[in-house]
Amino acid sequence: MRGDDILARQHELGPLRRAQFEPQTGAMQAPVEGVDQSRRHSPSWAEHETELGERSDRSRRVVFWNLEGGHQHKGIEGSAGTPHTVRVAIETERKFILPDVPSIERLGPGTHIRQGYLAEDEPVEVRVRIIDVAANLTVKAGAGLSRTEVDIAISPKDAEALWPHTVGRRIDKTRHRVTLDAGAAQHVAEVDIYAGTLAGLRVAEVEFTSETDAASFNPPDWFGPELTGDPEWSNAALARQGRPDT
Repeated sequence: MRGDDILARQHELGPLRRAQFEPQTGAMQAPVEGVDQSRRHSPSWAEHETELGERSDRSRRVVFWNLEGGHQHKGIEGSAGTPHTVRVAIETERKFILPDVPSIERLGPGTHIRQGYLAEDEPVEVRVRIIDVAANLTVKAGAGLSRTEVDIAISPKDAEALWPHTVGRRIDKTRHRVTLDAGAAQHVAEVDIYAGTLAGLRVAEVEFTSETDAASFNPPDWFGPELTGDPEWSNAALARQGRPDT
């Protein structure tokens, strides 16, 4: 499914209309966060605008730019009237359980994460994540090694308004980013140390640029058994029903 179709499907959930979708060419009117702006006039860019109707002052317009295989969006006005940043990507990652807690020297600093699930309809899930003073609303679709991910930066106020709807489907964890390889083929493991009802669980996730890259990855000896593609070990399942091995 194309990125624009995924975004449109999100808005079908509410009573709003999707007006005519008209691609246009030419220079972008505003920079896109996280994207090399030297490529902004490349023929591979296309500018799109979609009017979302009169649902509320929270969802007025989406403007996004498409670059080759990925999508970068700037749009959907939030409760404060500022545009949210939207990212659509294919996420390729492998997941491993960690038998032991890595050393503090290896882990480095961590980031506390509260994560709750608003809806699930396999293989699609919608979650809200709150990290310090930032928050995201994320849609994940698919299963296995590669999944489609739509990530929308929202305000902490909006995230806290959604949080009560995640009762019984929550995760509390601290995430550490650990560099694994030296040189050009450098990979980073996101090591999650869980708390609350999942205390004692430790998981490492490694993202890759392609499935070929993922297949060639040799996990370090401090990784344990692989969990990639096992639905019982997905974060959504862990939030809902706890560890499958206890």
